[in-house]
Amino acid sequence: MTVENASYISGLVAANPPGTDVISEGDNHLRLIKNVLKTSLPDVDQEAATIITKASAPTTQVRGTIWYDSGNDLLKINTATTGSTPSWATVNDAAPWASATAVAGLNAFRYTLGDGTLALADATLTTFPFASLNGGYDVDSGANFNTGTYTFTVPTTGKYYFHMCVRPIAADSPYENFDFYIYKNSAA
Repeated sequence: MTVENASYISGLVAANPPGTDVISEGDNHLRLIKNVLKTSLPDVDQEAATIITKASAPTTQVRGTIWYDSGNDLLKINTATTGSTPSWATVNDAAPWASATAVAGLNAFRYTLGDGTLALADATLTTFPFASLNGGYDVDSGANFNTGTYTFTVPTTGKYYFHMCVRPIAADSPYENFDFYIYKNSAA
């Protein structure tokens, strides 16, 4: 039998080599497996950390191991030296990807215009009236976003990331240029 063609682990055929294969084909299979591993894991030049999903902490301790604690719905990273007693740093509380409820310790907010439209006058600055998300949920973990003035008050010194996405409706074709401003202390 000939060796299958594979570049990545997903391309390997678990049934190969069959028991009827001649022994001289074994070295070709070993070379294939080595090439697939080197291609699939090109940056692994030492013991590799893994992602483990279970309710109890992993027993093998490697620095950088990511553990999804499924019993408590928490994401944790081992920050201890490999082989020593683990030190799990919790990345999140209350799994923000699983729920839109407030997340303790996280300064985050999310609001949208929803499915509605906003008529914009030409050459006129317009404040976007952000409101509840579709389905009636918002994220404003620190209650720092004012839905009356559409302003966010920074709770602590640090770096903040803001994201905005706007889609003009087909009636605005050909699409015009849009300028967006974020104001800090009333200055653009």
